[in-house]
Amino acid sequence: MEQKQELWGIEQAPLIAVLGRVYADRRTGALRVFDRAGSVPFVFWFKRGFPCFSYSRDRLALLGEQLPASKRDLVEHLATVAATGTPAGGRTLLGQALLSERAVTLDELQQALSTQIQRRLLCCASSADASFQWDEGMDEFGIVPLSSPLVNPLEVAARAAAAAPYGRVHDWVKGAVDKPLVRLAMDRRIPPVIRRLLADQLVDTLAKPQPVERLLAVPSHLRTVCVLLAFRYLEEVEPPRIQVAEETVRTTVREPERPADQERIARLARLVERQASYYELLGLPPDADREEVKQAYRNLAFEIHPDRVPAAWSAVSREVFPLLVDAYHALSRERLRTEYDAGLVASGQYAGLSDRGMVTAWLTARRDHLDRIGLSTLAGEYRRMLVSVNGWPVGGSPADFFAFSHPRS
Repeated sequence: MEQKQELWGIEQAPLIAVLGRVYADRRTGALRVFDRAGSVPFVFWFKRGFPCFSYSRDRLALLGEQLPASKRDLVEHLATVAATGTPAGGRTLLGQALLSERAVTLDELQQALSTQIQRRLLCCASSADASFQWDEGMDEFGIVPLSSPLVNPLEVAARAAAAAPYGRVHDWVKGAVDKPLVRLAMDRRIPPVIRRLLADQLVDTLAKPQPVERLLAVPSHLRTVCVLLAFRYLEEVEPPRIQVAEETVRTTVREPERPADQERIARLARLVERQASYYELLGLPPDADREEVKQAYRNLAFEIHPDRVPAAWSAVSREVFPLLVDAYHALSRERLRTEYDAGLVASGQYAGLSDRGMVTAWLTARRDHLDRIGLSTLAGEYRRMLVSVNGWPVGGSPADFFAFSHPRS
C-alpha cells in the first residue's frame, strides 16, 4: 500500500485553486476541508485528479436528498444504522446499505453520489473561511466504493467561479502570477465545458498577452482568470523590451485627432464600389483577432464619421460609415465571422487574398484558434472550408478527403 504523504499544511486558498492543483498533477488522495472553528465538515477523495467520493462528518447534504422522494423514508432509516460514526470506524456506508436492500439501482446511486459531491464542492467554494489539507495516497480508500463516480473538476470550478469570494480569489491570483502579462497556454486547448461557463469574450482576448493588473480590476474577469490559471490554461509572459532613446522621451500634451483626409475616404469609397470584403474595408488581414478588429474599427470610425469630415465629403462618408459598422458587427463575433468567412469561400472572394497558399494559411489559423478556445463546432466549419479550397484536408491525401467527406455512420 502506498505510504501516505502530507503535501500541504492547512492552506488558505480558493477551492478553485485547490481543484486545479490536484487535477493538473493527477493526484490521488484525500482532501480535508476545515471551517473557521477548525472542524472538518467534509472530506473528498480523488482518483488521479478527479473527485470520486465525499464524506460529511455531521451528515450535511444527506445522500437521500439526491434520491427520489418515494425512497426518503427508507433512506432515513438506513442512514441511522449505516451512516453514524466516522469512516475509520468501519461502519457500512449508506450507499452500500441502499444497494444491499435493493432500494436503488447502481446507476441511481452513482448519479446521486455525483450530485452530492458537486453540491458539497460548490458549498466549500463559496465559503470565505474554508481551508484545505491534502493527504496523498491510498490509505483511506478502503471506504470508497469501487464503483464510485468521477466528477469533472473543471466543470465544478467553472460553476464555482461566480460564487467564489472575490477577496480570496483576488489575493490568490495576485500571489500566483509573478509577471505582468498572461495569455492562453500555447500547448493546451480549453474544453467546451470551460468555455460555456466562463466569460466568453475574455477567453478570446487572452489569446494575446493581457496585463494582469487590468484583469485584477474586474471581478467577473478575475474569476475566469482564476479558473484558467488554476488548471494551467494560462501562462505568464515577459513584456517586450523596447529601448527608447532618452532624448525622444517627452512629456507633451497630446494633440487632438485630425479628421481623415480626402484620400482615405476616397479609398474606402472605391473599396465599397468594387464590393471588397469587410477585412479590406477595415484594412486587416483575414486572420486578425477580435481586439485588432475592434481597434481598426474605432480608428476608422473616428476619422471618417460624417460629423468630422469636410462638408464636401459628408455624403460619401454617410454611404461608407454604415458598412464599417456592419463589418465590425460581423467580424467581432466568432459565429457571425464564421458564417461570413464561409460566404467568402463559397463565392471565391477569399477576403482579398489571391494566392491559394495564403488562403490555406488564413483558414488554418482560424481553425486552430477556434480549437484552442474550445469552439470546436466552429473550427469544424473551417475544416470544411479547407476541403473546399484544397480538395482535401491540409496535410492529407485524396484518401483522407474521402474519409472526411464520407464519415462512418
